[in-house]
Amino acid sequence: MKKCICILTSLTFIILTACSSGTNETVSTKDIFSEPFTCTANIVTDDLNAIGKLSRYGLESWEIEFSEPTTLSGVMLTFDGVNSEASYKGLSFSMPKSAVPVNSMLLCLATAIDEISTTDEKDCSSSEGLLTFKGSTDCGDYILTVKEDSGDIAMFEMKNLNLVITFSDVSTLETSSSEETSAVEDTSTTDTETVSETFDT
Repeated sequence: MKKCICILTSLTFIILTACSSGTNETVSTKDIFSEPFTCTANIVTDDLNAIGKLSRYGLESWEIEFSEPTTLSGVMLTFDGVNSEASYKGLSFSMPKSAVPVNSMLLCLATAIDEISTTDEKDCSSSEGLLTFKGSTDCGDYILTVKEDSGDIAMFEMKNLNLVITFSDVSTLETSSSEETSAVEDTSTTDTETVSETFDT
């Protein structure tokens, strides 16, 4: 009887462990982060709890505008993978990557997402509708979680920095193709009118 109980206990432990860790698989990452997006980012570290509107326009092209805390409210950080710029009420200045801790952390996030977006496939674990990717940047190891059905970013963690960023209100940014088309049409119309006036005179 005791032997049966031990066997059942062992089987239960194995099943629970498998469920908690999720299934490992290799997934296509071609469509993950393929479109520009914007979202609300809640950044939590040992010394900071901040909220801002984060936008990714493309590879190495990012921007965040903080709304909380009050000491950061209205501050905007932009970065392209090499250069970083901070602006506040129309004033802007360039700065090294590591000048502001939160800027350095966001650059780690940018590097991780850019890495995933430029690979065709990547190993991950799948559990409860979420895909979890693990990797490493110059800052250290990271864990990046996205929603399996939509590819929307959900969470970014770096344990060595005690950093956790959660994301909400994720939406795709509209491209400017329609605006560019409109501008071309307006230019074409203007050129036609100018030519017509020239011949009329």
